[in-house]
Amino acid sequence: MRKAILLGVLTASFAAAETWTGAIIDQMCRPEHVESGIKKCPKLRQCMLSPLCQSSGYGIVLDNGKFLKFDAAGSAQALKMLKAMTKEEDLKATVKGTLKKDVITVEKLEIE
Repeated sequence: MRKAILLGVLTASFAAAETWTGAIIDQMCRPEHVESGIKKCPKLRQCMLSPLCQSSGYGIVLDNGKFLKFDAAGSAQALKMLKAMTKEEDLKATVKGTLKKDVITVEKLEIE
């Protein structure tokens, strides 16, 4: 029993990194907010840089419509990259990290 618990702990702590590609958006514009009418989202970089959207954090919408949130460090990295860009719309991201529930612990982020 003790070995099984230790093995489970070791396996959980060495989760393999995965890679996702999709549209980068702020959390205020995640699909369920737009569908319910809580927010209309133009999916523009300038909108994502507004104070409300910045404070909500960022994530990625996969091709199947699922939204995955970035961890705090990943959101900070995304904000820095968005501020440095000039492209305004159709922003795509490739994210490498580990997923726990619906939150990605971001190891690497590229936005184009």
